[in-house]
Amino acid sequence: MNLRNALLALALAATLPFATAQADPFTFQGFLEQAGTPLNGSANLAFKLYDADTAGSQIGSTLSANAWPVAAGVFSIDLDFTGVVFTGAPRWLQVEVNGTPLAGRIAVQPAPLAASANALRGFNVLGSTPSSGQVLKWNGAAWAPAAESGGGTYSAGNGLSLSGTVFSVNYAGSGAANTASRSDHDHYGDAWSGNSAFNALQVFNQNPGVGTGAIAAFNSSPDSESKGLFGQSTAGYGVVGFGRVGTRGSSNVAGGIGVTGISFANSGAGVGVEARGASPDGFALKAVSSATTGSAIAVYGETGSADGVAVRGNATSTGSGATTGVYGSSLSTNGAGVRGSGRTGVSGQGSAYGVFGVATDASGAGVQGEAQHASGYSKGVLGRVVSPQGVGVFGENNASAGVAYGVLGNTDSPDGVAVFGDAAGGGIGVRGAGETGMEAEGTKDGLIASTTGGDEATAVMAVAAHPIAATYGVQAMVASPAAIGVYVINTATSGNAYGVAAATGSSGGTAIYGLAPGGASGSPIGVRGETGAAGGYGLYGVNTATAAPAIALGAVSSADGAVAAEIRALGAGNAKAIDALSSGTGGTAHALRARLTNAASTGDAIYAYANSASAKAARFGNSSGTAVTLAGGSSALEASGNAIIAGDLGVFGTLSKGGGSFKIDHPLDPANKFLLHSFVESPDMMNVYNGNIITDARGYATIDLPDWFEALNRDFRYQLTVIGTFAQAIVSKKVEHNRFEIRSSRPGIEVSWQVTGIRKDAWAEKHRIPVEVQKAPAERGKYLHPELYGVPAGKRIGVVPSGK
Repeated sequence: MNLRNALLALALAATLPFATAQADPFTFQGFLEQAGTPLNGSANLAFKLYDADTAGSQIGSTLSANAWPVAAGVFSIDLDFTGVVFTGAPRWLQVEVNGTPLAGRIAVQPAPLAASANALRGFNVLGSTPSSGQVLKWNGAAWAPAAESGGGTYSAGNGLSLSGTVFSVNYAGSGAANTASRSDHDHYGDAWSGNSAFNALQVFNQNPGVGTGAIAAFNSSPDSESKGLFGQSTAGYGVVGFGRVGTRGSSNVAGGIGVTGISFANSGAGVGVEARGASPDGFALKAVSSATTGSAIAVYGETGSADGVAVRGNATSTGSGATTGVYGSSLSTNGAGVRGSGRTGVSGQGSAYGVFGVATDASGAGVQGEAQHASGYSKGVLGRVVSPQGVGVFGENNASAGVAYGVLGNTDSPDGVAVFGDAAGGGIGVRGAGETGMEAEGTKDGLIASTTGGDEATAVMAVAAHPIAATYGVQAMVASPAAIGVYVINTATSGNAYGVAAATGSSGGTAIYGLAPGGASGSPIGVRGETGAAGGYGLYGVNTATAAPAIALGAVSSADGAVAAEIRALGAGNAKAIDALSSGTGGTAHALRARLTNAASTGDAIYAYANSASAKAARFGNSSGTAVTLAGGSSALEASGNAIIAGDLGVFGTLSKGGGSFKIDHPLDPANKFLLHSFVESPDMMNVYNGNIITDARGYATIDLPDWFEALNRDFRYQLTVIGTFAQAIVSKKVEHNRFEIRSSRPGIEVSWQVTGIRKDAWAEKHRIPVEVQKAPAERGKYLHPELYGVPAGKRIGVVPSGK
């Protein structure tokens, strides 16, 4: 039978016995419905015990009853959870019907007829009222109130006394064990009271003899964890020593330890060993190794924590003195005041620190090295590595704000060097990396680097290794208006000596980038080149690429109204602002190329201006070819004055003009006069064809036109004029197959003819000339010829005021 959980409703009435140590069988009765109708037939039942009403853990095994009879919705079954112990803790019964758990577990409650509370396991409990501290004890006949006893036997040793169950310390002291280890007036035991002002044990030895001890503790156990003397305190000090040598530990075992301090605290700043000294010139902790050979270590620190510190020095003084967290001193000619070794297991990899110093004070020093000898090549801090990828000295500052220094060097000598890097083997003297690779400050020289290496030696190398961010290899910053951010000089007097040489490996990179953000006024310069040599170049660009386009010098300006490049020749005579030369022998070599690619721009790809009556703003010439080629969908060339082209002019776009004429030397007086003719103007793109012809004996004449005539023209118009006599002439047949026919009223008549057509070629159809157009917003209020309308010349379109 398939019964769904959502269709089942359960009515439960259970009678459970009083909870005992071992579960007894009990009867469970339930009521089942299906779709609101009591169930008749049978069902597969399962019962499970849990320790919670939801989730939790099952207790004991599952009881199953398959094909169990159900009559009128009621079933009854005896449940025996053999082996389950009822301890009084809550129990919950889960019922499953046909494999489906019913919603909600049922709490197992005590039966109505429980055993009497006046009996324990069937044995009587006396009804007398117990006193404070008493418990129930079996007196042989019943459970009765009685005093609690430990049931053990106690005895007091030397120096102790026992009164009932209470131990006390003998103040007077007796026995050889006590009198041999102390003087009579120096033994106190008052700390049993819990008062923190007293000591649990305080022993003095007033015998001045050498080698005597107030306490001598020996442990002959071979166990490595056994202790000769062990002191422990939950909040204070386990062992405290006072005197010339407060606490001293010694070990004559090869791997032994003189003193071990252990803090078992799982949290907080636990201290294994703490040493304190009150003398202004004393030592809180002094470790001496008397060995004269080998790698003897006076102080050795070890930590197993991933973020732990093996040895830490902390100078907590808030005064103005020169406190030192860790101070090391060595008198050996080859010794080291402080030497750290960082090891990371067998692999030898990872971030293990040889010396790690931390200073939490605003002006403190994590590690300070001093070499106070007045002469010699001593070192304040010497970092040395043998790994080819290692770092001799590595400074790191993890502050997220402020002027945080990774490494800071300072010198008071006028000829000193704050930070000096020397790569005697051809390496790198000083290398900086990061958002700011290297920053140097100084009242004289912020940074001096030198190298005596070979061809590839580098005095200063700065590397910004981030693959995508805008990091700086070298950033120089000055605040003086006459200062120079970066000044490089090459003192060589011959050869290709570079003051600055920059290279980039990116196909879209920039070898030298100059940025002058400026403000609302002034004329800042991004990059400026200057030379005093007569044949020198202030700025010289070379592109050695053998394939076009190879650009030697490029200038870009993105500001509205800005100038990408301004070049001035201030000398007198034959000074040239631009002298462009291309020595290319083939291909499309350009001596000078200017492009204006923004479709919305109203600027000029090239703007040339001359302020002299005899000067020319621009002059183009070619001794063996085309001097100027103009192309473009807008204005390829605009001249506000007289533009003179000494060679041929080819226009492969639309030519727009205020007027047009030819100008030649006058045929009758070529030395003194010009002859000018105006062009024929038309609102259409019109072609004109004409000629003369004589009609035949019948008065007919056929005029043949070029074979491309109809391919080029449409909308034909005809003009006929009779010459020499009075007669009539008509067009008898229109143009067809590139010819048309005329007929005169008389034979043998000379007729002058003219045919016009409107261009219909592909270029003309694509670039039809509009007759009327609105001026662009930048041109409104301005004129091509303002003087003709009584308007100032400054209103001329395309004219830039002088000096711009």
